[in-house]
Amino acid sequence: MATTLLVVLGLLILAGAVYLFLIRPGGADGYDFGHTQRTLQSGTLANATVLQLRDTGGRLNSNPAIEFQLEVQAPDGLVYTAMTRAIISTVDLPRFQPGARISVKIDPADRGSVAIVP
Repeated sequence: MATTLLVVLGLLILAGAVYLFLIRPGGADGYDFGHTQRTLQSGTLANATVLQLRDTGGRLNSNPAIEFQLEVQAPDGLVYTAMTRAIISTVDLPRFQPGARISVKIDPADRGSVAIVP
């Protein structure tokens, strides 16, 4: 019985963390990670170059929430700067250093909404 209670409590805590950091509009530091997930699902694929990154101080399973400044190259040739955030595994951080070329998705209704493709 106690083991079941601990499992249920653990699942509730995990669900709360996922809600706070990934689903709830205005999640960690007011950033809408839910919108980011929608952009990943329905956005247009593009390339980007990492200009800057910074650790926001937020964490999910010990992985940092990183804020990126990107130079985005849209499929139609438009090049512009955009800001976004993503939870990045500490193992993957080296591939996101300034100068790195990465894949992103752009919200067709708002080009400023950019999501990093995992």
